[in-house]
Amino acid sequence: MEVFEEKYKEDLLMDDAVLLGLEALYKAAEGKVEAATTEIGIIKLADKKFYKLTEKKLKYLFERMKSELEAARERRERRRDGQTGGSNSRQVQDPRNQLRSSCGP
Repeated sequence: MEVFEEKYKEDLLMDDAVLLGLEALYKAAEGKVEAATTEIGIIKLADKKFYKLTEKKLKYLFERMKSELEAARERRERRRDGQTGGSNSRQVQDPRNQLRSSCGP
């Protein structure tokens, strides 16, 4: 439910709305859901007809959803590392600063 509370917007495009639903399902099922075992149907407001997404479309949306989740995870890790000062970057910078100060400007 928190996925919807965090990311839902009134003006979502159809693909984005389906991605949001897939993400919620994926997280609720702890990643144990696949395109091959999922069926999604939508009703478009324009014609009020029911459409079932093809397996090809579902595979594409699952890959996109997983890719977006991975990118978000990587961004969180980079922010976390940046907030702690990144011990690796400090180790590289400190010796150069010491060398410059001991050799002059």
